[in-house]
Amino acid sequence: MQLATSSVDFSFNNMYRQIDDVAMGSPLGLALPNIFIGHQEEKLLNFVNRPLAYLRYVDDMFAVFNNEDDCNAFLSHLNSLYPSLCFTHEKEFNHSLPLDVLVERRDSEFSTSVYRKPTFTGQYLRWNSFSTHKRKINLISTLLHRAFMICSKGKLDLELDKIHSILLENSYPERLINSIIKQKLQQLNLNPVHTLKKCPDYLHVPWIGNVSMKFEKQITSAVKRYFFSIKPLVAFHDPTALTSNKETRASFP
Repeated sequence: MQLATSSVDFSFNNMYRQIDDVAMGSPLGLALPNIFIGHQEEKLLNFVNRPLAYLRYVDDMFAVFNNEDDCNAFLSHLNSLYPSLCFTHEKEFNHSLPLDVLVERRDSEFSTSVYRKPTFTGQYLRWNSFSTHKRKINLISTLLHRAFMICSKGKLDLELDKIHSILLENSYPERLINSIIKQKLQQLNLNPVHTLKKCPDYLHVPWIGNVSMKFEKQITSAVKRYFFSIKPLVAFHDPTALTSNKETRASFP
């Protein structure tokens, strides 16, 4: 772990050495922060009074306190555990807390919905853009999946209407939007089928239109035929991009 976090040499117009933390994009970038914060969390909760409610995802925390003094004391102790820790906090305002998820408090219950910043423009990949059809379908599915996972029962219909409106503004066919919403609702009502998961394997190819689509069908068909334990996934990227790694976007079947 020491070699992965404090002895990493890299070059950017010169040679540098990273002295703390994990490099962005590193395979360790998910596991190590979770382990580290979990270790600090254990020390913290043994030292301060446990909040009324406490939830954590990696380095994002949601906590409920009796009063503001308890909240400030908790944050102060948290930031004193390690020199590079610097947590900030958002407090409830008007019975709501805007994070990536909008949390609203009504009496003794919480409701959740998708939060969009005031700067949100509603611009997504347009239907008539030069991009694979699969990516556009996946955009609809992704927005719907987020809504189903985040929204409380009373908030879901409002979010589906919002998604419908946003996609129409980006020229997506209304019939297609309604069809995918219907499919997602049907999937939620099905009992999950537990099967052996196949190992995903990515192939990165340039996006040059229908030729790329034809190649994707051929290569995935061949892999599925001869390698039964592999799930082939093709990721298209812009062939003109100078930094293809940053331009790559996964296209899932």
